[in-house]
Amino acid sequence: MKFLTLDDNYAMLDIYECFLAGVFPGAIVKKALNNKEAWLILKDFTPDLIITDLIHPPGGNGLDFLRELHQDITKNSIPIICISGNAGVFMGEKEFDAVFNKPVSLWILLDYIKGFLPQISQKN
Repeated sequence: MKFLTLDDNYAMLDIYECFLAGVFPGAIVKKALNNKEAWLILKDFTPDLIITDLIHPPGGNGLDFLRELHQDITKNSIPIICISGNAGVFMGEKEFDAVFNKPVSLWILLDYIKGFLPQISQKN
C-alpha cells in the first residue's frame, strides 16, 4: 500500500509512518509538512490513501488541499482521512472520507483504513 501523510507536526508524521509500515509490511509512506510539499510528492506518486491534518501552514490547510485534489481527475478518487485537533468543526464535512479528532486511537484508524481496502484493491 502507498500512503501520503500530511501534517505540520513532524512527530505525527513519524508516528503515522511507523504505524502504517508496521501494520502494512512493505508499505510506502510519504510525508509532507504542508500543501506545497504534498503537491511536489503527488507529481510522481499516487497514494492509495491520504491522511491529513486540517492545519498545516504555510500554503493552505487540509480543506484547501482536499478541494485542489478533487479538481485533479487523476487523483480525485483517493480516499482521504482527516485527523485534527479542530476536526469537530468538520465532522459533517462530506468531502473527507473520514474525520477524527486528535488524539485518535491508531487501532480505530486502522479499522477505517481496512474499510477502504476493497476500494483500493479495485483501483489497483
